[in-house]
Amino acid sequence: PGSKTQQLIEMLHADEKGVFSPRGLCVANDSNHLRCRLLASRATKLCSPTLLIVNHDARLIPEHIGGDEEDGGRPPLPFTFDRVLADVPCSGDGAMRKIPDLWAQWNAGMGNSMHPLQLAIVSKAVRLLRVGGRLVYSTCSMNPVENEAVVAALLGRFAGCLRLVDVSDQLTSLVRRPGLASWQVWYKGKFHATWDELRVRFSADSCPPYESFFPPPAEAAETMGLHRCCRLLPHDNDSGGFFVAVLEKADNHAPAAGLLLPHQLQEVGPTEASGAQGEDAPPAEDDASFAEEAPAHGDSAPAELRVIHAAGGPTRAMAEAALASCKYVPLFEPSAAQLRDLTSFFGLADFPTRSLAARSPAAQS
Repeated sequence: PGSKTQQLIEMLHADEKGVFSPRGLCVANDSNHLRCRLLASRATKLCSPTLLIVNHDARLIPEHIGGDEEDGGRPPLPFTFDRVLADVPCSGDGAMRKIPDLWAQWNAGMGNSMHPLQLAIVSKAVRLLRVGGRLVYSTCSMNPVENEAVVAALLGRFAGCLRLVDVSDQLTSLVRRPGLASWQVWYKGKFHATWDELRVRFSADSCPPYESFFPPPAEAAETMGLHRCCRLLPHDNDSGGFFVAVLEKADNHAPAAGLLLPHQLQEVGPTEASGAQGEDAPPAEDDASFAEEAPAHGDSAPAELRVIHAAGGPTRAMAEAALASCKYVPLFEPSAAQLRDLTSFFGLADFPTRSLAARSPAAQS
């Protein structure tokens, strides 16, 4: 971890004349705290003030920050970005040259277990993207269920807001293949060409929720421009295998488009984790937290979910109530009075106090 972040930081620093002058902020997020530490260690070599490292579930990154509605009615500010890189977790079959052990672990059902998580993460990325901004969706997998299927489902969720960008004129020496417009989905020992074919095979109670796994109709695929996706095959560039799609946000999304509600968290993650056997079983190293069922909401939910999934963002009261048993450490916004005392004591009249957070409700640390 860290190589892509380092490149982004270098791009923020270098202007057209090659003179270093920071022009923005790079927020790097990873749900694995060990990877965050490694990322921080590598990034310190650049000595850049433009990096903020976050250890959080990407599906739950806040869309608004600040605000002081309790003490004076100041509304929160939108938390949006000009560019988003969604380098999502994947089955990693494109890295088999680098990690030969994957050959023994790979199975056709691995992509099925990752698709819902990938779609949830990239949907959050779209919601965090400003109009006119660009989103890069990437994996190191060759499985269309993790690649074109995610992009097609995303374009369907944000219809009229997103478009695939043709990047064939960029990095022209890089050999690439066009995105696929058709593919089949493996489930329980058989490939299925369409969603209807899978539904016919299984009853309503036992049919998995795989509708977004399947390719759109041919005309819809052409309209979406799935051929604009880039497939980088190992033998074409003497490298690993990668999938890249560049999307541009042309208009504001609907308020509920791609929104992950608290009770839907249990639906995201390895969808074949229970009762799967043989070739359909997900890999053992999959994060189990994505597979376990979480209560819908309310007092019966675990403390960390009551904090993270509070409607509109965690409130101070909910965070205080859940603090003792919460595995995530909630941050609190200091009150206006506390901020006045701090800025007065240290003589920081022009300090951007909206950037401050406290680790305790009383803002004592």
